[in-house]
Amino acid sequence: MLRGRGVKETAVDQQGARTDSLRRLGIRVGIYVGVFLAGAILAFLYSYIPLHSAKNWKIDYLEERLAAKDNEIEVLQQRLTSLEVDSVDKPDGQTFKQVQGELVSADKTVKDLDQQIKQLERQTRELEKTSREWKSKYDAAEATRIATDRANPRDTSGQPGPLPAAPDMTGDVLVSDALVPIGTRWQSPDGGSDFELVAISGDVAQVIPNASSLRPGAVPKLRDVSAGEQFKLVAPGGRVLHVVVERIEGTTGIVIDVTD
Repeated sequence: MLRGRGVKETAVDQQGARTDSLRRLGIRVGIYVGVFLAGAILAFLYSYIPLHSAKNWKIDYLEERLAAKDNEIEVLQQRLTSLEVDSVDKPDGQTFKQVQGELVSADKTVKDLDQQIKQLERQTRELEKTSREWKSKYDAAEATRIATDRANPRDTSGQPGPLPAAPDMTGDVLVSDALVPIGTRWQSPDGGSDFELVAISGDVAQVIPNASSLRPGAVPKLRDVSAGEQFKLVAPGGRVLHVVVERIEGTTGIVIDVTD
């Protein structure tokens, strides 16, 4: 009886010992698990806070960059709109090149015309100067001749009178052997046409046909004629006179015949 009780007590003791051992093991495992969880939580918190702060900073930085880009895009869109508005009334590249070429051509034409005008003005001044010089020489020679005639009168009763500048002749010949001094203007008998002898160079005389019909400021057109040549004068009603240079009297003048 006592032996059975002892065996039963021994079994109870062994079972309690196992229970205590399991309880201690559970406590130990719980402590390990708690320590692990606490470490994991601490590690998470330690890494989460800096990473979250860094992420927030990067998000703020990217948002600032995005705002700056949006502003830049808006400025570029405004400039593009302004350029489109400005280019509405502007020609395209081809039209601009064409207009530029026309401007260059027009500028060259204007320069050429300006050179021609300057040359014609220079020629006009030279002709006017030559005309004045020869007229002065002719006036001086005529004054000398008159003074000589008065100082030495000649008997001209048996000699033909002086040749008129524009004698009234019948037929097609209006004037024959008429002397036209340099620097003077010859007129037809009816006064409807004329020419001016402006210069003599060697065997070539320079005349201005229809000089009185030139408009004020117009550039006279010179005509070079030699002995034996002729030039035309336009008379009223379309009538044309032919002036033949019979000879050139040195530097004094020319002798002409005029036919209808």
